[in-house]
Amino acid sequence: MAETAEGAIKSALTLAKELPGGSRSADLLLVAAIEIMEPSPRPAKGHEPVREQRPVLSLNGEAAGAVPPGDGSASDPLYDQAVEVVRTHQRASISLVQRHLRIGYNRASNLLEAMEAQSVVSVMQSNGNRHVSA
Repeated sequence: MAETAEGAIKSALTLAKELPGGSRSADLLLVAAIEIMEPSPRPAKGHEPVREQRPVLSLNGEAAGAVPPGDGSASDPLYDQAVEVVRTHQRASISLVQRHLRIGYNRASNLLEAMEAQSVVSVMQSNGNRHVSA
């Protein structure tokens, strides 16, 4: 393994020297060579974040708490809040849920799909709109 990694780094350095100075490709080659030598201990999978979520600090310095983990299903801790946001604004969109709950795209889209399965919102129409049930 050490010989392979060493060869990869030498090849990356040789290629990086041939590229124009300040080239982004040269940097990427070197990063790839280092990843071959020392792979990340835990690669990201699916909806799992690449790094651990850090709690957001409030103004007084105390931890306000990170977003609770969830998969975007009806059992997600944020599901009820997402339904409340959609009903309050009478608009069902992924970006609306993302902004108000401060979550990622995948989780917000999964929450909307769960709302669709629970008949809280209708299926997306051809114009991109969804009807919100009362």
